[in-house]
Amino acid sequence: MNIACEEAGIKWTYRKFDFGFSFSFIRPNTNSEITTIDNKVSLSNSASILFKYMNNNGGKLDSLVIASTILNKKERQTRNIITELIDKGLIERVGSNKTGYWKIIE
Repeated sequence: MNIACEEAGIKWTYRKFDFGFSFSFIRPNTNSEITTIDNKVSLSNSASILFKYMNNNGGKLDSLVIASTILNKKERQTRNIITELIDKGLIERVGSNKTGYWKIIE
């Protein structure tokens, strides 16, 4: 297995305990990658994915659940990504928390 992981460039750790062992794959932090939109705004990879989704869907995002599904992240992580887009002045919330949505600021 070690040879296969090395060939694929996958890092892992192994620890032995009195009661058993632990084997873990180390994932790269894909959220730290930065994407630039129109050479103006730098975004994390996840924020860039969400912004592109909104661009392709009428500039609108209806719910946090949809965003979480697109990003394959928990709702709390997704809220932070949406906050990043709001803080960068790219999107805004329209309407109430119950029936509102986010839209791209033009």
